[in-house]
Amino acid sequence: MGDGPYRAGAPGTEIRLLSEWPHAPRLLAVTVTSYDDATGRILDADILLNGAEHELAFLEGDEEDEDGARYDLGAVLSHEAGHVLGLGETDADPLATMWPRIGRGDTHQRSISADDEAGIGEAYRDAVLAPAAGCAGNR
Repeated sequence: MGDGPYRAGAPGTEIRLLSEWPHAPRLLAVTVTSYDDATGRILDADILLNGAEHELAFLEGDEEDEDGARYDLGAVLSHEAGHVLGLGETDADPLATMWPRIGRGDTHQRSISADDEAGIGEAYRDAVLAPAAGCAGNR
């Protein structure tokens, strides 16, 4: 999470929880992306979380939130990561990560659906992929 005031287009990728929300109050999060018009290359992508209007938390499994007040942070971040990758909203499948609405306590949007996979496949159909790299843990 970034420190200090948020500046769109500043170098680096950030996830910010904002206590003062400059967007529509109903929005849980917003992704701000800058890219090179000539190449389409993403230069910067930031995910802004609405900490002023909504309670966000990593909820356990598929169980409902006890008081029904919180939104699943995993689902919200998965949806916004889709925007970072260039995906838009979809009305084709209410179980899709890119469905435009997330209900309180819903965790299913953490996992991508066939519709989400098709969107990524279409967006990156002609992309040349770099060799796979991983992240190893200590033993």
